[in-house]
Amino acid sequence: MSAHRFPTVKRFAKSARPLGQPVFLVACIGLGLVELFFRKALAQLHSWGSDSIAIVSGASLAVLALWLLVRPSSRIAAFALAGHWTLALVFTILAAAKAPPNALNWVPVSQTALFVLASLASTNKSGLPLAQMTDLRRPFAVTLIFYGLVHISQRALIAELIPGWITGAEIWPWFTGSAMVAAGIALLAGRAVKVASHAIAAMFASWILVVHLGRIAGNPSSSFEWSFAFTALALTGVALLAMKSRTLLTSAAPTVAQAAF
Repeated sequence: MSAHRFPTVKRFAKSARPLGQPVFLVACIGLGLVELFFRKALAQLHSWGSDSIAIVSGASLAVLALWLLVRPSSRIAAFALAGHWTLALVFTILAAAKAPPNALNWVPVSQTALFVLASLASTNKSGLPLAQMTDLRRPFAVTLIFYGLVHISQRALIAELIPGWITGAEIWPWFTGSAMVAAGIALLAGRAVKVASHAIAAMFASWILVVHLGRIAGNPSSSFEWSFAFTALALTGVALLAMKSRTLLTSAAPTVAQAAF
């Protein structure tokens, strides 16, 4: 049965990848507002941080993300947003370097690095020359493998995040960890890219509904819980954006490389 006979289905398939940009940018706006109103986040990552720095950082993040949301093809806005996340990356690295053996300290570093690349990749278009497109898929794949291993190695900590009404809390870290490792390997190999990206995006989005909304309702004054939820939303957008990132699957024929988009 031809897809041309069902334009709605075809239109939905075409819109799946561009959806990653607004999802990511809305999450960035949310993170900026959390930092602005709670005056915590970037300013707390270094000893000389202050409330004024948090206000400026949060306001700039929200404004830059809104700019790119309104002008989705603006490379200037994309570079400006990436610059903001690059500055945040410096601070997260400094914070993680205080206890480098702890893998959990490098999770925020990996997230921030992804946000730098996602800011640039959000303006990727299939018509752009390959050299002008930001490669997000492979860094995201490596990060997923890292996250999966963290879930498996930190099973007790992950199980504590699972609501009490969900049975088998001790089993879920194995499932989520294995799923991320498998998806990371698939993305790294350039196999089943759409399936892997959609599956991971759906998993991150489900955490917002199943885990984060309940935790926010239980502690609405916690900046950590709000940031935690918006980070999951941002990673949902990153997973969708990774599908249109440049990745040469093979050099044998140009048509094979083009099939990745």
